[in-house]
Formats: sequence, structure tokens, C-alpha cells
Amino acid sequence: MSFRLMRERLNLALYNSKEKVLKITRLISFGVSLVALFSLIYYYGFPQTTQSKVWAFNILQGSFLVYIVQYSIRLIYDFHPWQFLKKNRFEGMMVVLLTVEGISYHLTGVLRLQSLFVKIGLENFSGFSSLFIQFYFIVMIAVSAVRKGTGIPNFRLHPASMFILSFLLLIFIGTGLLMLPQMTHNGIRFIDAIFTSTSATCVTGLMVENTSEFTFRGQVVILMLIKLGGLNIIAFGSFLALAGRIGLGVRHHEVIEDFVHKDSFISAKGMLGRIIIWSVVIELAGALFIYFSWLGEVPFRNTGDKVFSSVFHAVSAFNSAGISTFDNGLTEPFLQQHYTLHIIVGVLVFLGALGFNPIFDIFGMSRIKERLRHRWKQITFGSKIALYFSFIFVAVG
Repeated sequence: MSFRLMRERLNLALYNSKEKVLKITRLISFGVSLVALFSLIYYYGFPQTTQSKVWAFNILQGSFLVYIVQYSIRLIYDFHPWQFLKKNRFEGMMVVLLTVEGISYHLTGVLRLQSLFVKIGLENFSGFSSLFIQFYFIVMIAVSAVRKGTGIPNFRLHPASMFILSFLLLIFIGTGLLMLPQMTHNGIRFIDAIFTSTSATCVTGLMVENTSEFTFRGQVVILMLIKLGGLNIIAFGSFLALAGRIGLGVRHHEVIEDFVHKDSFISAKGMLGRIIIWSVVIELAGALFIYFSWLGEVPFRNTGDKVFSSVFHAVSAFNSAGISTFDNGLTEPFLQQHYTLHIIVGVLVFLGALGFNPIFDIFGMSRIKERLRHRWKQITFGSKIALYFSFIFVAVG
């Protein structure tokens, strides 16, 4: 019997139970994710005892096992497994990573990813790898649950209302996280926490507390607020630009589906997926340039501190947040004459302000190849306007 025939018979045998089993696994995974996420918030936000650390680690292990099982069930129940693997390759890589980590820990008592971070001098990042994986899976499961309809009510909101509510939700979550005991050295008042969270989310660059008042964990929260807040503004602005360009009102759900792409939350085929990928690539490239540009007199405690500061400034610059890990920003005495850093930050600010439609048009590989094949083709009129006026404003300013 061929593999294809075996697969078809298996599909027929599983067909009747598919929807029910997948719905149950989504609900279980979502519930487990919430428990694990709250346990991680407690772990990173409050002082810990040896016993509480063990409990948090066990919950984390259990949640990762649930993700592996859920992914395996989805793969078995999918009628086209190879297409499933291609479509969910990033999630698949996460599952493979979790599997290898689990086997490694039970055989050797060591988590390979965390030990790798420690070996290359990034001790601060070793614990946050688990937090990133946990956050990724809960987002993917939440999106899947909403799309597949698992009893979660469907709310139809005007895009403007969705935009405002998403910012309010992000601000209040950020406020709560910043008020946790382990996020600051000496504690923070509610009014200062909500101001800091609002400033970071809305990328205004205003701070009532020096960034050094926050611990590394608190600075990570501020960094994530800048990234998510800046992404929200950019994504929504690009969506409005797209809707305006094709002459449709924002009520047309087809445009929204094209923007976020109904098949994959982070698919490169959708506008939102492209924005996320391009923004991350530009920020990582900027962080790399900043890392190798730091002068020797900059007082970094270790390699991890240097890497984090590079990433923080790259994200802050590209999203025009104006927040620095240094109390006096780029006016610190050891940075005042650091012109290479100033230029890199300036370029990141310029690219962030230019907008993604011009960036896609100017730097997109498909557009570049198209212009090389057809010499008469140029960047669009809208890109020219954005580019020329940006240069004019910089020159005049």
C-alpha cells in the first residue's frame, strides 16, 4: 500500500472527529497558555523562592508539552500535511526547538538555549527566550481560536474604534507590568507607570522617570511597548493608505482581509505580515550597525548589556520613540561626539518616518527586479512625493 493511499484512508477515518478534536485542543491550549503566561508574569515580576521557581518551571514545561501535542494533532488531522508544514514552518521550528530542549533537559539537566546565551555573554537574555516562545504560542492560539470560532463572541468594530481600543489595552497592560516589584529598583507610582506606558506605546519620547530607574526586565517591557505601539501606528496608517489607494472605504472587509491575510497571521503575503517582517529586519540591521559602532568609553557592564542597548536604540529610533537606555540620551558626554551612532540613529528615524509603502516600493526585491528588467519603470508617484519631501524637510530643518 502506497503512502498516499494510507494517508487518504487515514483522512477518511479522522474526518468525522476533526472539527471536534481540533476545537477541544484549541480550547485546552488557550487555557494552558493563559495559566503559563500568568505564571511567567508572576515569576518575572515578583521576588521568588526556590519552591516558586520550581512550580513556574514545571508549569512552563507542561505548557510546552501541550503545544507540541497540539501541533502534532493539527498535523495528523490536516488533509495536506506537506502544505501544513510549509505554511506553519516557523511554528514547526518552535516545536522542534521545544522538543530538543525538553529531551536535552531530561537527559542532561541543561537547557541548551539558555546555556548558549550564557556562553556568548548574554546572561540577561537566557530567561526571556521562554517568555518569547510562550507569548508567540498564545498569540497564535488566540488568533486561531478567534478565526475558527470556538465560542468566543464575534465583535464587529469600526477600524478607528479597534485602533483606539488596542492602544488603550496595550497601555493598561504595560502599566500593570511596570508596577510589578521586579520592574523597577525603588518602585513606581501608578501615575508615573501609566505615563511611561502611554509615552512608550504612543512613541512620544517623554519620560518622568530615568530609564536607569527600571531594571532590565522593566526596560524589556518598555522596549516591547515601543515596538507594539509603533507597529500599531504604522500598520494602521499603511492600511488606511492602502484603502485610500484602491479607492475603498474602511468598511469593506475584503480590504481588511487582504491587509491581515485571513490564512496566516504573520504571512509575508499579507500587508501586515510584510510590515512585521520588514520592520524586524530593519531594526535588527540597525542594531547590528549600532553594536559595532559603540565606542570603548561607553560604560557597558557586559556583552548582554551592549547587545540589549543596541537593540533598544534601534527599535526606539525606527519607531521614532526618542527613548534611550541612557539617562541623558545621546547627550551623554561619552556619546556627544559619537557621530557614527548619530548617523545610524538618524537613518533609522528617517526610514521609520518614510512609511512602509515607499519602503516596499523602493527597496522591495520584486520592485527592484522589475525596474531592472524594464528600465522605463520608476518608483510610484506617491513614493517620490514621500522621499523628496522627506529630504527637503531634513535639508530645510
